[in-house]
Amino acid sequence: MVLKISILRLRNPEILQFIRQLAIIVQRLDPEKLKVSSQYQAMQNALSVAERAFKKDNSSSLTEMLVELDEKRDKLLVGIITYVDAFTNHFNEETRMAAQLLKDHLASFGTRIIKENYMRESALINKLVTDWRTKPELSNCVAALNLNLWLKNLDDANEAFNTRYLDRNRELSNVTADVFREKKEILSMTYDKLIARLNSHYDILDGVEPFATVANEINELNEKYHLLIVGRKRGDVEQPVSSSAN
Repeated sequence: MVLKISILRLRNPEILQFIRQLAIIVQRLDPEKLKVSSQYQAMQNALSVAERAFKKDNSSSLTEMLVELDEKRDKLLVGIITYVDAFTNHFNEETRMAAQLLKDHLASFGTRIIKENYMRESALINKLVTDWRTKPELSNCVAALNLNLWLKNLDDANEAFNTRYLDRNRELSNVTADVFREKKEILSMTYDKLIARLNSHYDILDGVEPFATVANEINELNEKYHLLIVGRKRGDVEQPVSSSAN
């Protein structure tokens, strides 16, 4: 069964991002085979209208730069993880132990940091950098492995990303709340109808493929955004963006 979240609890840019990702899942598994062609098209149409209402004509350059900055910090993070992992096999025992301590700390963040949504990834990288700089048992290991320059570059890249994210948010937020509110409510209704139709066929066909796969993938997407909502409510997740249009 496909679960559902209240997308209106998301911030405006997050609603658009969520629907885009959902549409990719449905498109890849074929709306025809899923028997939701009309509902899928209605959602796509509503998404296009909402995006036009929300975006400024000059926002594309900011978005393109944002993608490049996100890719840069992702590569740095992967490089650090690979570097640390390699040193867990070092011939020197002290070096090996230092690497293992950092590897264990990295593991506490999970295995999907670079696959998290923009804001969650920013918060996790910020915490990682802070821990490695302020906790003596970790900062000593960073020094032992000569990782300070790597860490500085990751911090700089994350900061540059967050600054650009704020710039883009200001650009995209230059629309009144009333104008976008109507569009996102329509988008929410088309989302609800799509999920309802998927669940109808899922129940009738006892979850056979491709309905089992689409349910699993959409539920995984829902969980990511649900955790974002819950984390924000509890104050557990630091948010680099405050949407004034929401």
